[in-house]
Amino acid sequence: MPPCSRPSLSPLAACGPSSDPDRELRVALYDNLASFDPHARNTVGAYEVLSSIYEPLVTLDRSMRPVPALAVSWETPDLLTWVFRLRPGVRFHDGAPLTAEDVAASFHRLLGDERLEMRSYLSGVTEATARGADTVVRAHRPNAHLASRLHFVLVVPRGSTPESLARQANGTGPYAVAGWAPSSLTLQRHESYWGDPPGFSRVRIDLGIGSAAAAKAIGRAGTTSSTGSERPRRRRERTPATGSCSRRTSSCATWPST
Repeated sequence: MPPCSRPSLSPLAACGPSSDPDRELRVALYDNLASFDPHARNTVGAYEVLSSIYEPLVTLDRSMRPVPALAVSWETPDLLTWVFRLRPGVRFHDGAPLTAEDVAASFHRLLGDERLEMRSYLSGVTEATARGADTVVRAHRPNAHLASRLHFVLVVPRGSTPESLARQANGTGPYAVAGWAPSSLTLQRHESYWGDPPGFSRVRIDLGIGSAAAAKAIGRAGTTSSTGSERPRRRRERTPATGSCSRRTSSCATWPST
């Protein structure tokens, strides 16, 4: 199976041959990363990186159908109510258990702060409350696509602030942050991850790489690419990008398509 083709909750976790789990993946990303706040910016570049650190209740499969992520199941007891049952045994990178209170707090944070760009994916949602292992989400009108939109709503620990998220990332995803500088980010495989382990033990991301540098990377080695600065949309709506996957190398270049 070629790199970057295995289904996964996270684009980076999907990259890499599982037969060689100790290799490092090298990624060139067009965007810079200003913060570890997964709610702050609504761009593909930020989402591609931060969705490897944080996770949503629901993700999408290859056919764009909602499938379980941090929620193992959900139901709609009436047209305005969604009840999401939380996956047991999930922990944040600092070892704290994930609870429904964390999920409800993530929703409240987005609903209450107009500066957070990812709040658009909760359009129509009025409230979220924790009820045991369940998160109850209420909407002011019926929305058959709510579960699909939650793919872009990543869960942070309750009590998170813009200041705390700017300094330190603490998610439930397959990778944890091992190092960060203005021009690069290093991710380490989260060994206690609840799902399938990612294909690489470490990922090194070079940030703010322009199209010319990305083109040179393609000339040196086989690469894969995706859009890097537009707003995240369902995958079938994304502008196609130029690039290829290679068994020979462990590198990716990510930059805006023309």
